[in-house]
Amino acid sequence: LRVPKGDGDNVDELEDVREATEYHHDNHNEKQHSHSYWKKRKNKKRFLLKPQGVCGKIKYMSPEIRQNKVPFDGYAVDMWAVGVILFMMCTGYDPWEVPCDSDKRFYYFTRGHLADIIKKWDVELSVELLDLLQWMMMVNPRERPCLSQVRAHPWMMMGRYEKEHKK
Repeated sequence: LRVPKGDGDNVDELEDVREATEYHHDNHNEKQHSHSYWKKRKNKKRFLLKPQGVCGKIKYMSPEIRQNKVPFDGYAVDMWAVGVILFMMCTGYDPWEVPCDSDKRFYYFTRGHLADIIKKWDVELSVELLDLLQWMMMVNPRERPCLSQVRAHPWMMMGRYEKEHKK
């Protein structure tokens, strides 16, 4: 892994990942009826996918994909993976080995103790970044932000402000 940058330096990179994910959602999501169904949630229709077996790299895998039991929201699954990418960009570390409670780091991370883990590693991250990371990787996929909420998060706003005023 590379040496992590400061908070503000990672905003542009996360924005690129966010935009690529948004583009993928808008243009490439396969909505095959045999693998999916629509579900209304909070006055919004969400497209859920039926479990199709565990796939993907384990360190980016959300808990619902690893469990492979219930239909999942592809957007929430992607948000989890984007959160893992952001974590690695900002710390230089993998957040855990396996996304399950038997992994101590995963256990503490998903119970709101990210700040404690970061402190033990002697890594400095802003309160805003810790908040965003914790939110992006909520165990309950319904509690994760959508891409527009990530874009509007204070950490993202601070990074854009910082970049504009460096000129």
